[in-house]
Amino acid sequence: MAPKPRKPPKPMDFTLPDGQRYVQVGAEPHELRSGRAMSLLVLRSECPICGAPFLLKASRRNAAARILSRRCPEHRIPGVTVEKHKARLAAALARQTEAAARRAHAAALLAMFD
Repeated sequence: MAPKPRKPPKPMDFTLPDGQRYVQVGAEPHELRSGRAMSLLVLRSECPICGAPFLLKASRRNAAARILSRRCPEHRIPGVTVEKHKARLAAALARQTEAAARRAHAAALLAMFD
């Protein structure tokens, strides 16, 4: 007796608690090292750092468990949460702003003596 054909999986569309949304835009066949065939979901989301849209591939199990890439390739830092990354970026921006203010103040002082 031939096996029953599988029903196509339902498209996934979900939002994480912090508001980041993932939408399934397709599926792609994939073969494991063991030779077993499976399908990877192709999901679209937006980077929480810069807002740029990006695509990622995930197994159905990883998607259901929300084990997904959160950022675009430019801002991807494995092992660092989005919140820590945003805090680091804010601190770096504050340091740059402070340094620019010090340079402007020094330039103004030098201009007074010229």
